[in-house]
Amino acid sequence: MISNLDYKIRSFFLKLDRRDYKSSKFLAFIYKLLNPIKFFKQNFLNIISENEKNLQEEGFKQYSFESENLEKIIKRSNKIINSKFFYQQLDSSKKKFLQSYKINFFNKENHIYLKLLFENKFLNIIRGYLGKHLTLKEINIFYSPNSNFEKGRSQEFHMDGDGNKQIKIFLYLNDVDSDGGPLTILPKKISRKIFDIMKKKKRIVKKTNRVDDDSIRELNCEKYLKPLYGNTGTINLVDTSNCYHFGSRPGKKERFIVLYQFLDSFSYYLPSKSSKEKVISSSDILNAKEIKIINNIVQYSN
Repeated sequence: MISNLDYKIRSFFLKLDRRDYKSSKFLAFIYKLLNPIKFFKQNFLNIISENEKNLQEEGFKQYSFESENLEKIIKRSNKIINSKFFYQQLDSSKKKFLQSYKINFFNKENHIYLKLLFENKFLNIIRGYLGKHLTLKEINIFYSPNSNFEKGRSQEFHMDGDGNKQIKIFLYLNDVDSDGGPLTILPKKISRKIFDIMKKKKRIVKKTNRVDDDSIRELNCEKYLKPLYGNTGTINLVDTSNCYHFGSRPGKKERFIVLYQFLDSFSYYLPSKSSKEKVISSSDILNAKEIKIINNIVQYSN
């Protein structure tokens, strides 16, 4: 009954939200007031917020480093990809050009994916960007065959509508160059200008509306394009709600990535409450402090 009511409330806010820069913030504030318990829950997490200047200003930041945990994630991911079940369990219901395999947090072998969040101050940086209330919605392995183009889909310029801002971590499982359907973005200040101009011209209504390449050329914004190339193990933090972007366009190479999605905890896409039965109780990879933090930020209800 409660979950059904929660779904109806969230659906109501989703219908009201025009996915722009003004009404979305106002509705998010109202929605936050309806969830006082959720508001206080994460205020005292033992996570120190770190401000990453380039992420704050541009909406993205690329990292390239070596670590034992990163190598273990790549090894674990390749084991999953090479299993007989991987292609059978890919979710291709929405996009044939970008298919996903959800990582099960409760499998202890997969705790290594969560361990990475405590390296390089990633969790601190994400909290510094999103604020105190953040939720790790899910982690997926994404497969892009890069064989065809579908007009009007996420292979065209767009911004995501899951929240006013969010952070996605893109971890490359193979080298990504111009032939590998790279994620390509426009910095968030430029994206805001494009949105304002396109809306004023009545070519778009929402941030989530697709923008074709001709419009970007017409606005002389091609020079700001940032194709995020990188070798295996490269990590990109991107605010896909505020940076126009596209990916998985046709190329000569397939692409495999691990994708983490962090949202503001008050996104309408997230249930107000997580299942109390679903928590990590022990781990061979995470320590007690890390388990406590993860149990407070991971969305377990799906």
